[in-house]
Parts: sequence; C-alpha cells; structure tokens
Amino acid sequence: MLGSNKQHKIISRLLAEARLSEQATRVAAAICQGSKIISINTNNHRNKYGDEIRCAGHAEIAAIHRLYPFAFKRRKKGSYVL
Repeated sequence: MLGSNKQHKIISRLLAEARLSEQATRVAAAICQGSKIISINTNNHRNKYGDEIRCAGHAEIAAIHRLYPFAFKRRKKGSYVL
C-alpha cells in the first residue's frame, strides 16, 4: 500500500471511527488539513440540523456540518441538503 505514515494513521483512525457506526454499512468521513484531522464523523440513521431533517445517513455531510454548522441554517422553506 502506498502512502506516508501520516496517511496510514488517518486511515486507521477512520476505520476505527467507522466501527462505531450503528448502521449495517459503516462509513466514516474526515476533513483534513495536511496530516491533521479537523473534523470526523460517521454515518447514522438520520442527522437533524435545526428544526428539520437536512440529511439522512451521510458521514460526509455530518463531518462538514460539525466543521461549519452555520452553513446549514435554514434559508427558505423546503431547502434541503441531499
């Protein structure tokens, strides 16, 4: 497998985090800056942001929301992140 030790550490952390998911298909996503993980999250049944459900089952969106929660503020009725 190609890659640096830092990349292997990130992948190992993602695999460990994915094992914590309660879903049948376990997924973890991270946002990294260089070798530093700045946001990490797993998939789950439903993520609720604010007063409406904005995303269902996507680890990538959950990681982005953890990093930028204000980007998901309700702008208009019926506006969803898919």
